[in-house]
Amino acid sequence: ALISEGKRFDSNKFRMKLFSDRIFVYSPKGDIYDLPRGAFPLDYAYRIHSDIAARASGFKINGVMKPFNYKLQHGDTIEVLTSKSAHPKPDWRDVIITPHAKDKLRLQLSHSNSILQQLTGGVSSFFRHK
Repeated sequence: ALISEGKRFDSNKFRMKLFSDRIFVYSPKGDIYDLPRGAFPLDYAYRIHSDIAARASGFKINGVMKPFNYKLQHGDTIEVLTSKSAHPKPDWRDVIITPHAKDKLRLQLSHSNSILQQLTGGVSSFFRHK
């Protein structure tokens, strides 16, 4: 119990219980981000900005390259590496856990599919009318 009769309130124990399901990670500039325990680098990238996440090509965690499926640890410093040729992929669903990241990825994938259907539909209708 955090508080019991006749005992002093332990604020450290309270904080540890309160935040036991959360981790705190850092941007390269030192900004602090609160994420759920078990979060992946893409969760962090989507937390910063969905356009950055959409262009993610890799991650440096504490200065070391890590895979997309690396589980973030409390105190990690995360740098998102981006590329103009990178784009959201369906298998990214396996390396995100936050509702925000899931929603943004779903929207990005549906937008990509819509554009692809327009392009392929336009090409196939062009050949049908010839």
